[in-house]
Amino acid sequence: MSVPERVIPPEEYERLGDETYVTDSLVEKYHRAEGAARFRKWAIQTTQLLVRDQSAYFPADYERWIAAGLPDG
Repeated sequence: MSVPERVIPPEEYERLGDETYVTDSLVEKYHRAEGAARFRKWAIQTTQLLVRDQSAYFPADYERWIAAGLPDG
């Protein structure tokens, strides 16, 4: 299992109004390609948002993925 280069710091999470979210581009910025692919595969099971024409995820889901050891499904 690939270890992230770095975990996305909460202050880097995207914001729009009162909403905070994690985007695919943030995941790709902080994780290797393999890790980003694992997250996208895992995130199919989570609630996803569409913000400014890009996939977005709740920070709690991203943090749960990290805590679970970067599973892919």
